[in-house]
Amino acid sequence: MTDLFFQMALSNACLALALAIVAMIAGAKAKRPQLAHMLWLLVFGAPGDVVLES
Repeated sequence: MTDLFFQMALSNACLALALAIVAMIAGAKAKRPQLAHMLWLLVFGAPGDVVLES
């Protein structure tokens, strides 16, 4: 049970980190702030039950 919780937490953190990097790059390079805002909403609204199988 603890391993599953740890795997879910680690998967969520990795997904949020990847989306945050994309959002930061889009915010710096894009001419449209709406795109960066939408990507940041995805970062903070990413589902917590995503499990990446190893």
